[in-house]
Amino acid sequence: MADAAISDQMQLPPFGQVFEGEGLVCIEQLPVGFVRTFLHPDFFPTVWEAGDKATLTNRATALSEVSWSSAWEALESAQREALEVAPGTPALKVTRYWQIQQAETWQTVRIDQEWWRQHAVVLCGGATNQGSASAQKGK
Repeated sequence: MADAAISDQMQLPPFGQVFEGEGLVCIEQLPVGFVRTFLHPDFFPTVWEAGDKATLTNRATALSEVSWSSAWEALESAQREALEVAPGTPALKVTRYWQIQQAETWQTVRIDQEWWRQHAVVLCGGATNQGSASAQKGK
């Protein structure tokens, strides 16, 4: 069953069914990331039958829009135990929302939550202003 926040985000009824999976990311046998994924059952109907052989590629996510947020937080018990760290250890939590457009509204079909140990995080960035580049090429 989905908790209240997941149910609300995915527009499910209270205590609605949701598919949930967890995984651990390791580098040289050291756990550095804990991942939890929630799937809307109406858009991933074969996940339950496929079990461990399930894939998350389907038409719904191929035509999606993804938004994300991140924040540093103290790890909760399940994530702390999986990452083998002490209580109160900070981690970067990244949450991604996969949405598809249906009629005139957006429907959340997948939510990914990730917790990363601080030594496993490298922030990088870049930007390209395509509008300015094409305007200058035309001059």
